Amino acid sequence: VTVSGGSVPDSNAVQFATAGTYYWQASYSGDANNAAATSPCTSEVLTVNAPPVPPVPQSPAISIVKDPKSQAILTGGTATFTITVKNTGNVTLTNVTVDDPLSTACDHAIGTLAPGQSTSYPCKRTNVQHGYRNVATAAGTPPSGSPVTASDSADVTVSAPFTPPPAPQHP
Repeated sequence: VTVSGGSVPDSNAVQFATAGTYYWQASYSGDANNAAATSPCTSEVLTVNAPPVPPVPQSPAISIVKDPKSQAILTGGTATFTITVKNTGNVTLTNVTVDDPLSTACDHAIGTLAPGQSTSYPCKRTNVQHGYRNVATAAGTPPSGSPVTASDSADVTVSAPFTPPPAPQHP
């Protein structure tokens, strides 16, 4: 800037694209009455901090998959499933459980699942007499807020075993 009549105007505004420590140096070119002068580079220090990073909002979520989606068995047979539970959110879930009212052998206490973590296990229902739609529900508790749940279903069709007709009687 130009000094006029002993008055020093403000410097031009400066925008900083990145955080860091910046050093300013003032220089005076001098005139007929005053000698030139330059300040040391370390006399004017400015530290620019990065803007605060907003916290990532908690987004608890859980999923469950019950496979196979459908199966056909004979009366009195066994329906077998694989259940996979996954933490699809961004916070750890505790007290993770699976409730399967029509196939109670598929109920399972999983415990804790970290974000992205999954677990699978086999289960079955024996001596099935009638077809049914089997629904399993996974639930988990986030660090704060209400528990999260998800459900999946699988269909079981039951048919009677084939009985051949009686052999014809010959007189």
